Amino acid sequence: MKKIIAAIACIVLSSVFLFGCSITDITGCGGQSVAPILTEKPWSNLSNYEKVTYTLERRTGFKANLSDGANVTMDEGTVDAEGTYTMTTETVAGNIYQSDVFKALCDNTAFDSYFKNNLGSETDKKLSSVPNTYTLFSWEYSLTYVAGEHSGKTDTMSAVVLMKTSSLMPVFSAKSVDMQSAKTDPDEVIAEPLNEPDDTTAADDVSDKSVYDTSYDTLTDYINRKNLLSYFDINDTTKRTVVETEIKKNLEAYDQDALYAVIRSHSTIDAGGTTNLVIHNAVHDGLYGAKSRNITFSSGAGTIEGVDVDKTFIDKFVDGITYYEGGEEYLNSEGKQVNDSKGKPRFHVKGYEMVAYIVAYQASDANHGPAKSLVYAQPAFKGVGQSTNKVLLSFTETDAAENGVIKYVTVGTISDYTMDKGD
Repeated sequence: MKKIIAAIACIVLSSVFLFGCSITDITGCGGQSVAPILTEKPWSNLSNYEKVTYTLERRTGFKANLSDGANVTMDEGTVDAEGTYTMTTETVAGNIYQSDVFKALCDNTAFDSYFKNNLGSETDKKLSSVPNTYTLFSWEYSLTYVAGEHSGKTDTMSAVVLMKTSSLMPVFSAKSVDMQSAKTDPDEVIAEPLNEPDDTTAADDVSDKSVYDTSYDTLTDYINRKNLLSYFDINDTTKRTVVETEIKKNLEAYDQDALYAVIRSHSTIDAGGTTNLVIHNAVHDGLYGAKSRNITFSSGAGTIEGVDVDKTFIDKFVDGITYYEGGEEYLNSEGKQVNDSKGKPRFHVKGYEMVAYIVAYQASDANHGPAKSLVYAQPAFKGVGQSTNKVLLSFTETDAAENGVIKYVTVGTISDYTMDKGD
């Protein structure tokens, strides 16, 4: 894990990637206008199912400032948390009312089985019964602290987003977050608000930052234009606050919790360039009222190293990629030794090397914070008589203090893949 972090660190730590083309080994920044969501979705396959598993590693204790991001080496940090992230995409091939996806959503107990009671009626149908109308995107996240003041505690998150397969416009989403690490220190904000509200239509008692410091649940019903945010006050865990807001009429926004799938399906990935997405964030809606947010992302071509170090799965799906034992000289097309950003000889790290689409994204407002990065595979992942494209290989998130000093970096690295729902 440490080596793959070092290979992509400069991408996420250099905000210039959003506005220029100065990142080493990345090409294709053009800014041209392109059609948005691809008709053929990258995860389309005969099984209508894809599941990707990632290992998570969080490092802290960096000495560098974000202004020196291109020279940051991830080996400088100390691992304080490890975990897993699982992402599943399932397209409903037939009538949704007769599908496993529909049953799973009806069995979802979020907000007193809201989906079953409000969208699950087969007599008063709110959903289309036309085949291939919907896709369910879901993920689960678990991060356990192995060092520091939160050692032994585990943060967990899970989310489901039902969206229209053609446009990826959301129909329903629900999310549950349990931040055990945050409960020990009420003064440490885990995810600060990215923007102050201009016009607050939410309840008065949700202005306190405690919603960011502890567990919460969200639910968004895009059909009935309803957004629900529920949390326990950090100072009184017996008190549960539920904030209901009305979603803006005719809102055309993607769901925050399906962002990885939306960017993967966007044509900017292939063309290179920069584009904006309108995003609905259920937490911000609950705090500040019906306000959508913009995400800016840029894409370019590059490479990623250190994939599947133990050779456990990649070679089953991807052809024509090279595995390195680590330590081999990095040579250019002329056979000459290549140096790294510090002028020192560059060597291959252990694992497969793959060409990739490298994406940096951040919120398009004044307090956007550091850019985050996504690395999607350029080679197709092939199964028996089928294949998928742009599989997410890695993602990186950086948190920094107001003075720019890096607080921690969290990286997810692909560790398993399947198109078989039985796995």
